[in-house]
Amino acid sequence: MAKQLGPLEKNLKILRFENNLRQADVAAQLGISQQMYSRYESGTAAVDSDMLRKLCLFYGVSADFLLGLNNGRQREGSPEIEEIVNKVLSRMREGEAQGAQNGLPPKGKPPRMTRGN
Repeated sequence: MAKQLGPLEKNLKILRFENNLRQADVAAQLGISQQMYSRYESGTAAVDSDMLRKLCLFYGVSADFLLGLNNGRQREGSPEIEEIVNKVLSRMREGEAQGAQNGLPPKGKPPRMTRGN
C-alpha cells in the first residue's frame, strides 16, 4: 500500500510541475541531491526548518501554504491580529507622548543626571 502524501509533499510536487521543473533542477538550486529532493516529495525524509525556508524562497510561497495551513500562496496577516497590533502600538505612542508631557524621558533612555542631586 502506497504512503498517503501530506500537504507538504503534495505542494512540493504541484509547485515543481507548475514550474515545469525536474527534481534535479530544484535540487541543484537548493544545493542538495536529486535523491534527497525526491525523498522530500515522497515523504520519506523530513524537511527541516532551514530547508523549509529555502523551499519557500525558491517557489515564492509562504511556509503556511507549503505546510497546508492556508490555501493562499502568499503570507497573509490576520485582520484581527493586525487590529490588535495597531491598538497596542497606538497605546504605546500615547503613553510615550503622555510621559513627555509629564517630563519623563522617552522609553529606553535613562533620566538625565545632574551633579549635586
